[in-house]
Amino acid sequence: MSAASLNPDWQENELFFDFSKALRVVPIDDRRKGSASRYPEILSNCPNISNLSHTVDFVVEWKDEIWFIEVKDPSATQIPSQHREAQLSSFQVKLLSDSLFQEELYPKFHDSLIYWVMDERLSQKKLFYFALLEIPTLDVQLLSTLSDRLKAIGFLKGPPRGWSNPFEARVFNIDHWNRFLKDRCPVQRISSASDDGLMGNDARRVPGRSTHLSNSGQSPARS
Repeated sequence: MSAASLNPDWQENELFFDFSKALRVVPIDDRRKGSASRYPEILSNCPNISNLSHTVDFVVEWKDEIWFIEVKDPSATQIPSQHREAQLSSFQVKLLSDSLFQEELYPKFHDSLIYWVMDERLSQKKLFYFALLEIPTLDVQLLSTLSDRLKAIGFLKGPPRGWSNPFEARVFNIDHWNRFLKDRCPVQRISSASDDGLMGNDARRVPGRSTHLSNSGQSPARS
């Protein structure tokens, strides 16, 4: 059986993340098959936080790190071809404005972090918020600019002295993700017709160096 079929909770629509080297993937999003999330239970029993309705797609725990991962895939092949261009254009409008950051990416991390701190534990592990926006044309410079915009929202920018607990927020597309993180957690597109768990014809495999976050304590260096 393929890795994707054995670990359906590691897949977000067409994108499969290989979390096999992580300590665990924490189920917050109750939409996942087989998920044992306590998040809906907490919301129903705590009306004062019932507005905390946003969650990221994955929370992944490593030895020294916690990754919060949100995935946006406007390039998905499952989108009907006659609608794909309009979908991508609409997403790019949100990307260039503040709406994607203010109304989607920031609330998802905000609510997920509250859940993590309150229901899991207050960890001294390094925290990372990774937003994977699968638009292949995003280059390194633009991804760096988008990362800076994400980090400037709300409490993410932190106090002037910075956060005492290491924190970093980064924006990737698949190419950039696999360039820096493929040795720890490669991501691949699984086509609907593929059942072998391998990268399909439209998957993007990027050779190049990788940066181990736990070794440097920092996010991937800008290049």
